[in-house]
Amino acid sequence: MTVSKTRVRHVVLCTSDLDAVERRLTDLLGVAVTQRDDFAEEFGLRNAVLAVGDTFIEVCEPVVDSAPAARFLLAQGGDAGYMVCIQVDDLPAAAERAAAADVRTVYAFDDRSLNGASASARHLHPGDTGGTFFTLEHPQPPQAWPYAGEAWHLHRREQVVGGIVGVEIAARNARRVAERIAGIAGVGVGRDGHVAVDGATIRFTESGGESPDRLTAIDLEATDRERVGEVYVVARTRIQLV
Repeated sequence: MTVSKTRVRHVVLCTSDLDAVERRLTDLLGVAVTQRDDFAEEFGLRNAVLAVGDTFIEVCEPVVDSAPAARFLLAQGGDAGYMVCIQVDDLPAAAERAAAADVRTVYAFDDRSLNGASASARHLHPGDTGGTFFTLEHPQPPQAWPYAGEAWHLHRREQVVGGIVGVEIAARNARRVAERIAGIAGVGVGRDGHVAVDGATIRFTESGGESPDRLTAIDLEATDRERVGEVYVVARTRIQLV
């Protein structure tokens, strides 16, 4: 199995009502939850991970007011797109590029055993990446995704959608943020200001005014081609079938 070298593998929506958002995603997209974790003690939240092809949408809900996700919801004024996880082949090199760009790492681990595989990660400070929470991820083996559970591949439902093929980030000074993220990922910025990684495009738009920076849209490949063009708003994030 060939696995892309640098790709958008996982996105996270943050909400005050996980159950409602989970039901809406499963109803609209025909996908299934593959993993739930007990993050109450470590991160103050609960979650659900849904397989979309071999990429993933996670929904998280803070369960204590002191959780970072709770502060995020307060700053956003409600539900919002929270995180973009980028899979890379060479995590140390990507982390070095982040440090060279003065991007702080707020959480890190190496070779953590999870659900029959292992993962290493660097969570980057959103204040240094344009307001959106980016993480750099290196699973082993590369086709695995430990956060989704050991048997996620048995629960793939691809009758409607087959994977994440794009995300949109709203940011103040979108071009500068695009250049920073592209540099960390080890790729270039296109003339259109977008960042192309394997299998997906990261678009950057000006947030404007007082609007908080965040993940604003997720593009999903429509395996049911009759549904191309459908757009839904879930957790104040556009879900677009392309």
